[in-house]
Amino acid sequence: MKLIVGLGNPGIEYQFTPHNLGFLTIDRIANDRNVEVRNRQCQALTGRARIEGQEVLLAKPETFMNLSGMSVQGLLAEYELRPESDLIVIYDELDLPLGTIRIRKRGSSAGHNGMKSIIGALGTQEFLRIRLGIAPEKRILKPFTKRQLKVVDEVLDTAAEAVKVILTEGPDEAMNRFNRKKRRRAGHGPVKRFGDKRMNRTYEVMFIVRPDMAEEDLEKLISTLETAVTSSNGTVKNVEKMGKRRLAYVIGRFHDGMYILLTVEGGGGLIHELERRLRVSEPVIKFLTVRIDEEQKRLDKIKQIRDARKKVSAPAAAPEGGEPAATATV
Repeated sequence: MKLIVGLGNPGIEYQFTPHNLGFLTIDRIANDRNVEVRNRQCQALTGRARIEGQEVLLAKPETFMNLSGMSVQGLLAEYELRPESDLIVIYDELDLPLGTIRIRKRGSSAGHNGMKSIIGALGTQEFLRIRLGIAPEKRILKPFTKRQLKVVDEVLDTAAEAVKVILTEGPDEAMNRFNRKKRRRAGHGPVKRFGDKRMNRTYEVMFIVRPDMAEEDLEKLISTLETAVTSSNGTVKNVEKMGKRRLAYVIGRFHDGMYILLTVEGGGGLIHELERRLRVSEPVIKFLTVRIDEEQKRLDKIKQIRDARKKVSAPAAAPEGGEPAATATV
């Protein structure tokens, strides 16, 4: 069984607010499966469903957002589930634009009180989460406008589909499929053809932050950079935190730094925006960008030249069944 938790606040006055996107997603999944989320256990409304043959428990904590961890911890214990393998949490994200979805396997709360409560109660950040963007809306307890609700309706379908892909094909496939910005529809401005191989470029952005940077602040920075990528119609291929390492030389007053490697795919404008954000970010002490698809082409070309030289310099083969061919001497 998998536990799928949507975060929000109980009460009709909060039902259609940005902070309740998690609840709304659970309702959408339940509606699609013709089940009701109304059983009360472990301070949550729950309902059982089957998604592509897998049994899941849908849950909406009734503790209010800031105490969500109490309910999630209780449900995991009740069903003898492990957060690392059996838990999916769905919630709203201020750092992502409305209509955007982002799946992550782990990470800090990035300031979200519901996630902060869950991480504190479970004692781990190692669990899957689906973040649903609400920016630029800052008033998270104000009801959506009619115009916003049209976007919300689409993203709820997308989030429900993402859950299905996670369960059937795994988190990596879901991240690859959903962690990108949708293309504009006809009549809504120019479409950048990033599907065209001539415009697709893959970059590695290595940046180093101060060794004393708080984990929560680092997560916010990474989230901001990921948003910059999706806003430029790019794709985040991988984020790797490489930990604290000794610097090759002193930068400012720092002898050590936290290394992060970001692999992205997109156009040149994407990199300009990433580098601009890194340049103005005070905790970043150094960064380097490498276009790795171009580097691979260069290495392939060198290999081709070397292979061609080997063929030219190879000695003539001996006649079958005889001595090696004689070399004429002048």
